[in-house]
Amino acid sequence: MSQGRMPEGYLVSVPQLPNDRGPGRWANGDRSARFDRNGTGGRRPRTAADRILAELPTLSAPRPAGVDHRRSLVRTAISLLLTRPLLATEVEHLDWIETLDQPGIPLFVELVQLALHRPGLSTGALLEALGEHPQIDALQKLAAQPLAGDEAGLLEDFRGCVRKLRQQAVEQRVEWLKAQPALDDEAKSELRALISHRL
Repeated sequence: MSQGRMPEGYLVSVPQLPNDRGPGRWANGDRSARFDRNGTGGRRPRTAADRILAELPTLSAPRPAGVDHRRSLVRTAISLLLTRPLLATEVEHLDWIETLDQPGIPLFVELVQLALHRPGLSTGALLEALGEHPQIDALQKLAAQPLAGDEAGLLEDFRGCVRKLRQQAVEQRVEWLKAQPALDDEAKSELRALISHRL
């Protein structure tokens, strides 16, 4: 999606960062089935996200020297979603996230939409539905990787990924607006609103 075109209604309801739990694009979807939010209460010394970043392969071309933290974030979210499709119900403001110009974002959005449109989908059924996908081999490898941590911890890992992706989408929009040679009153109001929400 181009930077000049933003989610419908974005001027009316700017996403809150980083801890809002307001209704998102899929608020009318089936959200009755939820993960248990009552975890053990203790902070795990090493999160599932940490293990995924260290062990899982990339989704497409080999990564260059250095660590691309944005790509790692998307890969982590995809890995968690593959093994627990029900996590799709936790994604808020998907219309913002899909504006991100990052590798893996279109795939993440596709997985979320598929899991939401087919409630109760298992990992096997999700992979079967993606049988003709050009990245199916990489997706199968990701889905086969064991994830460390309990359900509450994995849920928080996923929520953290989604919050950060939403933040990045807002930051991207702010930078695009700032780079424009001139802004009309509507765009100036949008920029002020976005900046006020990210502070």
